[in-house]
This record gives sequence, C-alpha cells and structure tokens, in this order.
Amino acid sequence: MYQSQLAALPPEQVPQTVIVVDPMTGQQTAQAVTPDYAAQSRRMNLEGQLSSIDSQIFEKRRQADKLRSANRDLRVEMTLL
Repeated sequence: MYQSQLAALPPEQVPQTVIVVDPMTGQQTAQAVTPDYAAQSRRMNLEGQLSSIDSQIFEKRRQADKLRSANRDLRVEMTLL
C-alpha cells in the first residue's frame, strides 16, 4: 500500500534556475523551478513508514526464529523423557 503511494508521487525535484528564451525577441530570462514541497514531505513520510514497517518485519522474523529454536529444543527434550 505505502509502496504504491510512494510510486505514485512525482519524482523528487531539486530547486534550480532555468534560462528561458523568448522565441520572438530572443530575450533570455531566468526562472526559478521550485520543487513540490508537499510531495516531498509526503515522500519522506511514506519512506519513514516503510522503514518502520521493515524494522517491525525484521523484529517479528527474529522472534519467529527464536520461537522455532525453542520449539526444536523442547522437541528434543521431549524425546529424551
């Protein structure tokens, strides 16, 4: 869900100045191109949420591995009884 929302955002932009030439007069003017800060903020928020979810998944997998190991140990102990 978050990954699809992230992919739907426009690509990141950096502030820059572009030179625009008027085809009629040949006059050059500088125009500032500003990034979409709302989209960048949303991107950062989504990336933070994805990172948090990745951390939770990692922790749950670690816990599952620990439980599997304990289960194996208990099974071995049961066979020895």
